[in-house]
Amino acid sequence: MKFLKKTLLSSTLLLTLFALTAAAQTSYTVMPTGAKEVPPVNSNGSGVINVKVQGDSLQVTGTFSQLSSRYTGAHIHMGGPKENGNVIFPLKADVNEDGTKGEFKAMNNTFNISEEQLKTLKSGMYYVNIHSDKHPKGEIRAQIK
Repeated sequence: MKFLKKTLLSSTLLLTLFALTAAAQTSYTVMPTGAKEVPPVNSNGSGVINVKVQGDSLQVTGTFSQLSSRYTGAHIHMGGPKENGNVIFPLKADVNEDGTKGEFKAMNNTFNISEEQLKTLKSGMYYVNIHSDKHPKGEIRAQIK
């Protein structure tokens, strides 16, 4: 009986710890395209961007390719799907020789996130925007939701 109680207690503690860890982590995977830009952009560019929040840390990883011209920057902006907004987090990408393909690595794209920023993220009011020479306002974009 003692063994059963200890086993149940241990299992309960592990499940509680797992639930707390899962609740503290939020993840999004988004796929930026030119059609999602405001206004839409004719581009073959695409990507897969992962945004993970754990505690007060936001981490961005992922890749993009087939930009129409050289990559010039990327950011997480505040704004809804039909609006452009201010930069919240600047992103850094490692790019290939011609600058049309790149990768966001966690070691270069991890930020502290406030409670207010987390609420904004969870409400779907942030987007990823990847800029190029040909499209300085943004070539591919995806709402984080």
